[in-house]
Amino acid sequence: PMKRQRILALLIALLVVTVTWVAGCAEARPTATPVPRVAEAVPTAVPSVTPLPSATPSPSATASPSATPSPTITPTPLPPQPPRLLSRSPERGEEHRSDAPLVFRFDQEMDTDSVERAFSIEPDVAGNLSWDDQRTMLFTPGRRGFRRDSEYRVTIDVAAQSKHKMPLARPVAFRFRTVGLLEVTDVFPLPDSEGVSSRSVIRVIFNRPVVPLTYIEDQAGLPDPLEFSPPVRGQGSWTNTSIYTFEPRDPLLPGAKYTVRVLAGLEDTTGGELVEAYVWSFVTELPDIVSVTPRHKAQYVSPRTSIKVTFNQGMKQGTTQALFGVATEDGSPVPGTFSWTKNVMVFHPSRELESGVTYHVWLEKGAPSATGEAAIEKDYAWRFSVAALPRILATSPRDGQTGVDSTKGIKITFTSPISRATVSEGLFITPTTEFYSYGRASNTQIEVYARLKPSTWYTVTLTEDILDQFARPLQEGMAIHFETRPYEPMAELDVPGRVGTYNAYAEPPVYVRYLNVSDVELALYTLSPEEFIGLHGEDSWRKWEEYRGNPRNLVRRWTESVAAPLNATRSISVTLTAAQGAPLDPGLYYLEVTSPATTFVNRHVLVLSDTNLTLKCATTELLVWATDLRDGTPVSQVQVSIYDGKGVRVGEARTDGNGVALAEIPELGLWEPLIVLARRGGGMTAVLRNWTRGISP
Repeated sequence: PMKRQRILALLIALLVVTVTWVAGCAEARPTATPVPRVAEAVPTAVPSVTPLPSATPSPSATASPSATPSPTITPTPLPPQPPRLLSRSPERGEEHRSDAPLVFRFDQEMDTDSVERAFSIEPDVAGNLSWDDQRTMLFTPGRRGFRRDSEYRVTIDVAAQSKHKMPLARPVAFRFRTVGLLEVTDVFPLPDSEGVSSRSVIRVIFNRPVVPLTYIEDQAGLPDPLEFSPPVRGQGSWTNTSIYTFEPRDPLLPGAKYTVRVLAGLEDTTGGELVEAYVWSFVTELPDIVSVTPRHKAQYVSPRTSIKVTFNQGMKQGTTQALFGVATEDGSPVPGTFSWTKNVMVFHPSRELESGVTYHVWLEKGAPSATGEAAIEKDYAWRFSVAALPRILATSPRDGQTGVDSTKGIKITFTSPISRATVSEGLFITPTTEFYSYGRASNTQIEVYARLKPSTWYTVTLTEDILDQFARPLQEGMAIHFETRPYEPMAELDVPGRVGTYNAYAEPPVYVRYLNVSDVELALYTLSPEEFIGLHGEDSWRKWEEYRGNPRNLVRRWTESVAAPLNATRSISVTLTAAQGAPLDPGLYYLEVTSPATTFVNRHVLVLSDTNLTLKCATTELLVWATDLRDGTPVSQVQVSIYDGKGVRVGEARTDGNGVALAEIPELGLWEPLIVLARRGGGMTAVLRNWTRGISP
């Protein structure tokens, strides 16, 4: 209870202070609040006791802003604006139905009488003006409507006024065209076409919708607009609202002229009529041969083949068979039987056809169609050849041939297409080696590739286990003997690339690999800095292919005699020296290696130096660190020159006491060449930005 009394007292005190503060604020305002009077009986100037706030007039009684009435805002009305046409029907470019009203919608209420007086249409059309409301006017044509496929001009001049008597901002004037008549735009088969398939459909395309969009099964009540002469039984349907397709139940008569009529009076969905009947004709195809198997001049035909003749339509089978024949070149007829599958006649010979024989096939003119209405009008004749029994016609290499290139493979030509699956069962190579084969020329040529050794006699044996594609065995086996030739002579440098760096403190060796040669010829040239830059700058591949040593810069030309077993590769180490065995000065060199037994020249650029250069490039800065190749100590006072791929010097610097040279360079592309040449005393060394061999991660 004590706690509750203390809280209550605190709240009352807080309320008194708050009310007193509000009252004080109210007394400080220039309001009509009464000022307390000073009691005259008190001799001092102390004011009388201020009444309690509850007795003081409430601040709400003062003229505070919240009690001041808010002013009423009265908007100033805008003056009347000239009326405008918001929309119309038809819109620009829209065809208008002949019985539909013209609709005009304004942006405000209009004086209907003035608008109607200002309205005109040319050519003149009987009709009525009406209003849905004071903003929307309609012109409805009379019973006859607008003329179809006609152009009209509508005008509402500026005499038309709004309800406030403001004239139109600008006159209304536009043209529109009414919906045209129904027309046929396309047909199939095309008019006057000939050779039309007897299985063809007949299709008509109109210029506008004739029927509503509906499912095919719901088309029972839709118009059937076609008539045929001669009559055609079948089923028609509307593919869409403007395409009608008729499918004959039976094949059309062969070689017959059909006339199709689209009946006049057919109406589209807008009531437009087909004024005149549309009539066209086409002629169906005569019976004819579409294809034959085997085809004309076919080779390597199976002896068990049947002969197929495909016609473009059904044929009278008995008569057609009687006009068909097969015979050998000497005129001997081939007996057999017939079968039919729709339009395909198949002749089955009574026995296998003779191998390697050419057969003649014919069909005389007059073979009638199934209806008997027409017949084939010309004779047909073709021929084909049956594959001969499998024999070997030729081989490469030939039996007994020497000096055979071991990389060219073995080629065997047969008289009949060979089953590749049986080659591995009937072909043997001695000495034994792995091989694979593939076929060419309809598999009448088999190419065999094997790992043949040089300077070796081989025997290739072909047995009767090799079959042709008709399961007939090779008629006679064969063995082919040949000797492969030695490997091609070779002499080449065994170096890691086009350019290498070599230690000038030691006599520089190079290694040469050779094969089937007895002499290795070498030529050493000095290389100028300009030549070195050109061989490593832009277009370096072309320049390298074209470059040869300058005779004026020849240092030494000599021959090394070598020996090795036939077809065995060996290497020799050659120490590069000047004439008379003198050591080479540090610098840039070019080396050529060849042999009298070969035309190929192997080439190499050498950087012979007593200084190693380490290169580090940034976008526009370059650091070179020069160290001695003998003891690895930094080398100072090395003059460094930097060149771009065009051979232009783009920077230079000199190494300091730490062997470091820093230089600013222009920004170059990531793959653009950057060549650094350094001169130490009379010697020259080099480093390229794209040298990464041995340092790549």
